Amino acid sequence: MKNPSNKKFYVDLNHPRILLRNYEGQIEEEDQSLKITHCPIIIFHPLRNTDSKITLNNEPCLKKLYSLKEVYGIDSILTCLKHKNYDNDIKNITNEFKINLIEFNLNISKLGDLTKSTIKEKFIDNVLEIYDKLSNEKFTLLIHKASGDMKITIILYSLLRLSGEKKEESIEIIRYIKNGNKKSIGDFNIECIEKNIIGLLLERFKNYISKY
Repeated sequence: MKNPSNKKFYVDLNHPRILLRNYEGQIEEEDQSLKITHCPIIIFHPLRNTDSKITLNNEPCLKKLYSLKEVYGIDSILTCLKHKNYDNDIKNITNEFKINLIEFNLNISKLGDLTKSTIKEKFIDNVLEIYDKLSNEKFTLLIHKASGDMKITIILYSLLRLSGEKKEESIEIIRYIKNGNKKSIGDFNIECIEKNIIGLLLERFKNYISKY
């Protein structure tokens, strides 16, 4: 897979599917009269066995969510960041723009916390709950990177593995979404999740679907 440019492009929000990648005019970053703004290039992955697609990105800031919704059709955002001011901001903004907010209960300070049985069970419950939503409805989901790169990477990796992707395929998908930045994948994080979470996660999912 060829990685696209990591640069931003201009977009005209009057025509949200028209991407002005080589716009040469003298214009402020936010020109309300022309409704032209900068927008990051974001790569989505269609989640196997679902009608949903998923990505992770640290762009834009919350105030730019409207641009993402208009350009990419993002209708949902997942966050596991817990902070009083941030919680209020994201709830207000997602309500204003009619974007579904999914909160992931992942209150850990280091990856090793996931080896603790109670935290491990909560993590698995959360991943299964989110995957169930992605499977039964059509979502265009952004995992918001403000939560921390380690956290969102292991969430995305777990969802990919749950959808039927193999380990190496999941790593390549994450690498592609991150524009080929191999260092940001976190090999240690992936190995820790594979060792401590994925087997239990897949077994729980297998037992879950066998009931239906």
